[in-house]
Amino acid sequence: ISACWGRPTGPTQGLVAWYRCEPVGDTSSNVLSDSSSHGNDALLMTGTDSGSGGTSYVPGKMGQALSFSPSNKGYAALPSGLLANSCEVTVATWVYLNSSGNWQRIFDFGKPESDGTSRIYMYLTTRSAANKALHFAISTTGVGSGEQVLDGPALTTKTWHHVAVVLGPAGAVLYLDGVQEAANPDLTLRPADLPHPLDYLIARSQWRLYDYFLDGVIDEFRIYDRALLPEEIVALASTH
Repeated sequence: ISACWGRPTGPTQGLVAWYRCEPVGDTSSNVLSDSSSHGNDALLMTGTDSGSGGTSYVPGKMGQALSFSPSNKGYAALPSGLLANSCEVTVATWVYLNSSGNWQRIFDFGKPESDGTSRIYMYLTTRSAANKALHFAISTTGVGSGEQVLDGPALTTKTWHHVAVVLGPAGAVLYLDGVQEAANPDLTLRPADLPHPLDYLIARSQWRLYDYFLDGVIDEFRIYDRALLPEEIVALASTH
């Protein structure tokens, strides 16, 4: 189990996976390389029968980035078990939205259920149906009394934004473009509370009954097993 408090700081301390979203060698490869040194490479997936067109490389916030096609059900599948014992976590990335449809997933770590719903999850969506803004949720039982949430501001389209979710000893914090926009000290669930192994997905929901996909671009996707400090989030959001 990772030590949760008093850990050293720095851009690579506690870095579990770092997807720079740069093509490595052949651009037709479906491997999304991990630059964290842990070898947690992901796979780029297409959910349609065509077998291609789910993702493509485009100019990004820094170098290249990954564009996800919702019509071709494009997403990235990360290795299971990344945060199995983590009592802290930070997920941070650059995102560019093409459209503002409800429930598009930036990430969703959890389990799909046989009935098409999901009861075990930790996700960040670009816009919930209720508040039309950034929405984070984590649960071991599904929507209802067992779900813990964090709601942020609206995410504008056609603009690069840096988003970060931090779960630490003081609860949960949501950052947008380096600024703390929401906090929930009562959010106590952590990745270690979820029954692993999980499906770790970028740009796709675990809710297969509805299958929400991202219509946008992701760059510099980072996962830490510690709670980054506010100044560290500012540093990540200032990188351009």
